[in-house]
Amino acid sequence: MEKMPPVEMIDNDEKEEKAFHDYMKDFSLNEEDLRKPLLDVGAGSGNFIKYVRNKFGNSNAYGVEKEKFRLGDDSDGMVVADGFDLPFADNTFEIVVSRNFLPMFTDDIGESRAMINELIRVTKAGGKIMGNISTPKIEIDESKEEIYNGSLSFDKFFKERHDGAVKIQSFLEELKND
Repeated sequence: MEKMPPVEMIDNDEKEEKAFHDYMKDFSLNEEDLRKPLLDVGAGSGNFIKYVRNKFGNSNAYGVEKEKFRLGDDSDGMVVADGFDLPFADNTFEIVVSRNFLPMFTDDIGESRAMINELIRVTKAGGKIMGNISTPKIEIDESKEEIYNGSLSFDKFFKERHDGAVKIQSFLEELKND
């Protein structure tokens, strides 16, 4: 029988701290921001929210994740819901973050607009919405295989992502000018 390699165990505190530092690389949040009513849309396991709640005592920090299976046993502050229909009142949060939730590869600009409008709806006037527009690693990994076997051209892969980012940027510019 083949011997299995040991499974690397990482405790919850380490997972939460790693998630926190990953978010801080993407978003310009200061300690004051982390103490305000805060929402993370597409929160995954919720480790960022757990960290903010535990380390900053922010009981008004919530995460939304559509897939219940992604949440761990400790889901304090986490809500299972769809990012298109957030279960919060208008003008609830001062800070809304969305890491790897806004897809730049969607063909439906209406879908992107609906997502962004929902983030705006739950954000207080003068609040901050921060999100990154990126291609999740799994999408890149799957596309690499298609590129290597010739079923997807490298140029098409990047053009689709660029076009998606341009659509989202155009919509945000429209909002800014309204």
